[in-house]
Amino acid sequence: MHENGIEALRSGEVRTGVVSSVAPFGVLVDIGDGVEGLVAVPQLSWRHVADVSEVAGVGDEVSVVVLGVDLERGEVSLSLKDLFPDPLQEFARTTLGRRIRARVTATAPIGFFVEVAEGVQALVPVSGHAERSGVDLKAGDDVVVEVRAVNLYTRRVTVVLTVGD
Repeated sequence: MHENGIEALRSGEVRTGVVSSVAPFGVLVDIGDGVEGLVAVPQLSWRHVADVSEVAGVGDEVSVVVLGVDLERGEVSLSLKDLFPDPLQEFARTTLGRRIRARVTATAPIGFFVEVAEGVQALVPVSGHAERSGVDLKAGDDVVVEVRAVNLYTRRVTVVLTVGD
């Protein structure tokens, strides 16, 4: 018997489809044979996605990786980001232990967030910049941080603000 539709899909398979709908939780992609799958927000990009429409719009042709198929529910989960290398792995290989220039992207009561590489963010906790407590940092400011650790499993980068910048 010839398989078609959802039964023919296999995890890891790459398909081309057309974005049929955009919602705050992700995008629906028509991958043909009467099958529509969801690319949830965390699967859209390695970067933080604040607005789904920044990544894809209705009618866009996209390539996706099939993550999983639930035949009972008739659901297909897809990924856009799995077609691209993980920027955190490259960052870990090349930057661990180094001092680098970073841009402040947001501030919070617990510290501030910096972009340490394309698609890679880190939190500089209040304790990580206590010696500079008199400095008022804001989004867009450049700072120099030392990369202390990278955890690929939890996807966390540990940095501290360097003294004297």
